[in-house]
Amino acid sequence: MNLVYSEFEGNLDDIFNDPQKLMFFVGAGISIDEPANLLPATLFTQNLLDLCAVSEEKAQLLNISALRYEMIVEIIQKYFDYDLEFMDYFDYFTNPNFLHLFLAQAIQHGSLVFTTNFDYLIEQALLKIISPAEKEQILPVITKRDFERYGGENLNKFSDKLRLFKLHGAKRNIITNIRTTESLMTTLSAFGKGTNVLALDPTKKKTIEEAIRNNTLVIMGYSGSDDFDIAPMLRQLFDLKRLVWIEHTPTASIGVEIYEFDPKKSFIIPEGLSRSEQLLAQISSNTEAQVIMIKANTQKWVQDVLWSKLFSKTIKTPEEMKMAHLETESSIKPLDNWLNQKFTRIPIELKWKTTADLYYELGYHADFLRVAKKGLEIAKSVNSQKLQSEFLNLIGIHFYSQKKYDQALQHYEEALELAEQSGYKFLKGSRLNNIGLVYYEQHNYSKALSYFDDALQLGLQRGDNIGIATRLGNIGLVHLAREEFDKAKENFDRAYKIDEKIGNLVGRSIRLKNMGDLYKGQQDMGKALDYYQKSYRILQKLGDLRRTGQILMEIANTYTELNDFSKGLMNIQMAIKYLKNAEDPRLLAEAQSILSAIKGNLH
Repeated sequence: MNLVYSEFEGNLDDIFNDPQKLMFFVGAGISIDEPANLLPATLFTQNLLDLCAVSEEKAQLLNISALRYEMIVEIIQKYFDYDLEFMDYFDYFTNPNFLHLFLAQAIQHGSLVFTTNFDYLIEQALLKIISPAEKEQILPVITKRDFERYGGENLNKFSDKLRLFKLHGAKRNIITNIRTTESLMTTLSAFGKGTNVLALDPTKKKTIEEAIRNNTLVIMGYSGSDDFDIAPMLRQLFDLKRLVWIEHTPTASIGVEIYEFDPKKSFIIPEGLSRSEQLLAQISSNTEAQVIMIKANTQKWVQDVLWSKLFSKTIKTPEEMKMAHLETESSIKPLDNWLNQKFTRIPIELKWKTTADLYYELGYHADFLRVAKKGLEIAKSVNSQKLQSEFLNLIGIHFYSQKKYDQALQHYEEALELAEQSGYKFLKGSRLNNIGLVYYEQHNYSKALSYFDDALQLGLQRGDNIGIATRLGNIGLVHLAREEFDKAKENFDRAYKIDEKIGNLVGRSIRLKNMGDLYKGQQDMGKALDYYQKSYRILQKLGDLRRTGQILMEIANTYTELNDFSKGLMNIQMAIKYLKNAEDPRLLAEAQSILSAIKGNLH
C-alpha cells in the first residue's frame, strides 16, 4: 500500500448525512452513461481536431497528453466559428441519465452543485423532477452578472432557488431561453491565455470559497487528464474542510475501495501515483482538509450507497426514477457528420496555421517549426499575404523564445512588410511591438523605443486597450533599463490604469511586478516588496502557477538582499512548490539554486 494514503477507517454516515452540507463539483464524465450518451472528451476532441487540424498531423497531436478539448474549441472559435455555432450540438441531448437525476434531487434537497460542463442535462433533470409550475424556481447561474447576484457573498440569500452554477458558462440559459454566449467567450479567452478561468473572475472564486465553508466538497466526473482547470483552484482552497474524490472505474462489478490521504506524508509525492492521486496528495499537503478517494463505478456507487444516505424513503427509488424518467435517446446525427455539414469550406492553409498554433501552445517547438514552415509555403502558393505574415510572426516568436534574436528579427521584419502590404493595422501593430522586444533584449534601447512608440500609435488609432497597455508597459521597461525612473513610472502607471479599467488582471499583475523592479532599481526594497506582494496576490487569484512561482522568487531574493533569510527561505520554498506543480524544470532549477544560496547564509 502506498504510504501517501491508507484505507479509510471512518464512517461514511458521518460525511453523507445532510444534503445541505454537501457541495458537488461535476465534470464531463457524468454525461457519458445512457441515456445521455454524450461522447467522452477524448472522442469529442478527435472530432474537433478533424475540423481544425491537417489530417497528417492528427495522430501525433492526439498522442500529446496535454491536448485539451477546450484548447481546440478556443482555436475553432478564433478562426472558424466566432459565434460558437458548433456548440448547438449540445441542444440535441435532452435525456438525463441517473447521475443527472441524482444531482437534481441533491439540488432540490439543498446541496450546491457546480459544473464545468457545457451541456444542459442537469437542467433537463431538474425539469423532470419538478412540476411545470415550479420551472421558474430553476436558476442556472451562468454569466458574470449571475455570479455577482446569486453567488459570492449572496450565496446564502437564494437557498429557496434550485441553483446550478455553470463555471465555464453556456451558450444559453435553457430555462429562460436567454443567450449567454458571452460567458463562453470569456472562458475560451482565458483558456487561450493559459489562465485558470475558475479564478479569473473573483466572484466565481468567492462563490466557490463560500460554498465550501463548513461543507464537504464531492468531486465526480473528472479524471487525472481533464483536471487542468480545477486542479489549480483546488490547491488554493485553504478553508476546505473535507474533499471526497470519486475516481470512476468503468466496470461495475469491481468492488469499492476507499482511501484517506495523510497530509504529513503527502508533502513529498512518490513516483507511481496516478495524476488524480498526485493532485489529491498535493491538496492534502497544501490544505488542512480531510482528503478521501473513493474508487468505484460512479453511477453504481451513487445508486447503491449515496442515494439512500441522502434522501428519505419517500423519494422514489433509483429503479423507479429510471422507469419514470429515463428514456431511450433518440437518434442523433454523429458529431463528425454534423460538423462536416456545418463547416464545409475551411481552407487548407488555415488548417496548417491552426495546427502550428496547437503545437506551439503545447510546447512542441520542433513540430511547430516544421508545420509553420510548411504552412508558410502553402500560404505563399495561394498568395495569402495575411497568412504569410501570421506564419512568419509565429516563427519569429519561436526564435525569440529560444533567444535567437537575429533570426527572430528577420522573420518579424518580413512579417511586418507583408502586414503593411495586406493593410491589416492590427497585424502591423503586433509586428512593430515584437521587433521592439528584440531590440530591447539586444539593449538597443533607442530602436526599441521607436518601434514600441509606433506600435502604441497604431493601438491608439484602433482603440486596442490591451495593446495600448502592453506597449506602454514595454516603453516603461526601456526607461527602466536606462534608469529613467520617473519616465518608467509614468508609463507603468498609465498601463496599469488601462488594465484596471478593462479588468485585465494579467496586465495588472505584470505592471505591479514592473513597479517592484523599478523600486528595487532605486534600492527602495520596502516599496519593491509591497508591489511584488500585490502582484503575487493577483497571480494567486488567477491560478497562474508559473508566474506565481516567479514572483515568489523575486520576493525571496528581495528578502535576501534585506538579510531577512528566514522570510527569503519561506518564500523560495513556496515558489518551489508552485513551480513543481507548474512543471517548469528551468524555473524550478533556478529556484532550487536560490534555495541553496539562502540556506548557505543561514548556516
